[in-house]
Amino acid sequence: MSTEKESTDFRYKDVLEKGRPQHAPTDHFRIRHPSMPCSKRAKIFAPFDALRGFNEMVKSKEIHYIQKRALSEYELEELDRKLAELQELTYNGTIRREHPLILTVTYFKLCEDPKNDAYHSAGTYETITGICYGISPDKTIRVDQTRIPIADIVSMKY
Repeated sequence: MSTEKESTDFRYKDVLEKGRPQHAPTDHFRIRHPSMPCSKRAKIFAPFDALRGFNEMVKSKEIHYIQKRALSEYELEELDRKLAELQELTYNGTIRREHPLILTVTYFKLCEDPKNDAYHSAGTYETITGICYGISPDKTIRVDQTRIPIADIVSMKY
């Protein structure tokens, strides 16, 4: 019961009962400045990026590029052996579809950012795991949607 008394004694009750102010439909202000829908109003308060592209540029500089290392004789022989096995396992499309081969490849990827000092001179080692679709005549291995040049491969596991 005390809540009813408080609501009737509310100091600005008359203002609250009036609701939001409304302009008349023929008012020139209302015609020139229609009310904004809530979905667009939220965009006003979205964060603003004053330096467009600056964050991406800083992130690209944080990547540490290194020179490609030469593989030892043992590593080259092991890689050649695995490539020959991979060729045998994936040359037939029917066998490849019935028994998909999951392959993990570590390879060297050159820097592709023309604004970086390491552009086409250094790179990073990346590892990808996925279904191997075989070795193509242009000397690449396709793992999922990525084509990897055989010359850039460091190690493989399947």
